[in-house]
Amino acid sequence: MTFSEINTDQNLRVAPEETSVNVPVVKKDEQVSTQFLKWPITVLLVYFGVRLAYFALNIASFVPPDEVTHAGICRAFSKVFLLPANAPETYEFGLVTNIPWLYYWTMGKLLHLNIFGLPDLVF
Repeated sequence: MTFSEINTDQNLRVAPEETSVNVPVVKKDEQVSTQFLKWPITVLLVYFGVRLAYFALNIASFVPPDEVTHAGICRAFSKVFLLPANAPETYEFGLVTNIPWLYYWTMGKLLHLNIFGLPDLVF
């Protein structure tokens, strides 16, 4: 046998039934089996649970939530047409001119739709 006969494409091809790895083959009209999806979903749920426990145990309990600050900035954006300026009434929320403004501008305009008198944190 010569070298050219050994390295032909026909000699290098492996038939699908000769492979030793069990890879699930999904045909066009078939769905992935639930047995195949069970392990990745289980791994993701365990990972999520471990991360949840980590954050629940390691974030200090004295760190306050910042929803009140976000609602106050939205309220400041709702009082002006475009962008508010830094003023004494907005100092408690930080500098309102040095933040990404699109979210606060949109939410400030949506505060005008609060016709039922709900608190701004709830609406």
